[in-house]
Amino acid sequence: MLERDGAYVVSADLPGFDADDIELTVSGRDLTLRADAETDAEADAETPTGRYHRRERRARSLARRLRLPGEVVEEEATASYEDGVLRVTLPKAAVEKGGTRIDVA
Repeated sequence: MLERDGAYVVSADLPGFDADDIELTVSGRDLTLRADAETDAEADAETPTGRYHRRERRARSLARRLRLPGEVVEEEATASYEDGVLRVTLPKAAVEKGGTRIDVA
């Protein structure tokens, strides 16, 4: 995770996944990444008239939750996925200076 130019940029290597396999959500200061893919180990050996005697399937999945260093503007978050690398850009929310006054009773 990199902080630059008013945004947090998260990069993740996800080789072997398609963009449709990836789910991203951001809520408050939490970014959640999930990726699920099911592959066919013998897909190239399939024939239209053949019958399987043995077939292996492999499922890959991952899930990560990252705590962001600060608040972000959720609606302006963007993501791209190219050559197995996911990049998520999360613009930082403006920090109000001075805080909030709390009355003492």
